[in-house]
Amino acid sequence: MMQVMALRRALLGRTRSDPFVYAVSAISRDVYIPLAGLRARQFVVLTSNDREVSPQTTLQRLTDASKLSWRLRAAVKDVEQSLPADKGKRFYNRRLVEALEKSDYNRAWAIVETLHRRHPDKAVLWPYTYNLLLRHLCKQQKTLMNANLTRILALLDIMVDYSCASQTSFQVAMAACSRARYLRGARHVLGKMEECGAKPDARIYGFLINCCARKRGLVKTAEQYFDEMLREGVKPTTLVVNAMLRVYARDTGRSKVMLELVKRSGDEFGEVPDTVTTRTL
Repeated sequence: MMQVMALRRALLGRTRSDPFVYAVSAISRDVYIPLAGLRARQFVVLTSNDREVSPQTTLQRLTDASKLSWRLRAAVKDVEQSLPADKGKRFYNRRLVEALEKSDYNRAWAIVETLHRRHPDKAVLWPYTYNLLLRHLCKQQKTLMNANLTRILALLDIMVDYSCASQTSFQVAMAACSRARYLRGARHVLGKMEECGAKPDARIYGFLINCCARKRGLVKTAEQYFDEMLREGVKPTTLVVNAMLRVYARDTGRSKVMLELVKRSGDEFGEVPDTVTTRTL
């Protein structure tokens, strides 16, 4: 009891003297406090920031994506107990497809996570099945960054690691990032493409530029991607032009630039404006 009272007086004195300095020092180094006679609820453990944090592995990102939803965690526990461990790849592919046919996306994800926990060093599904799950997750993607997009990016990482990703895989993942205007995720997808040696096409650039169409418009960033696309010899499509128009529309004083872009798209690129183009203007 005496130790408890002494600890409380010491903490109170430090807090009154300089609370900010104490908070910084407490989180930046490990502090030893004798624990004899103390109950667990009378102290907290502060982790040290001095130690280096190792980067997450692909499997860790895959499993961490399940921690964002209690329904998904429950599905993972159920699949871990019920999914046989001695079946072939055809059996597991069929189970996942059945879950997708029932729109049970939590169970489909749980099957993927469970299989990769059991076999962390190889692909557990056919490339077609990976892409099928990726497409279904993309269809569920909302217009804001959420846990679903986290799962999409984690699944793409797995597919890249085991050489199961195709150009369509990158397009689907980039489309999900574009829908959520998640530029960081789009850059992550672009980095994975470079890792695989894949070249961005017009759809990839269109989705990437559309991620810049935020509240105030990331005009310079979007123009950099547009110029990069031209340098790489990729012809802009109506999708790309409309994405650039959305970026300009979210900035101020860009009406003249928007009209010039539409004229250029017709004269130089041979693209005909569609209803999205006219509505954006």
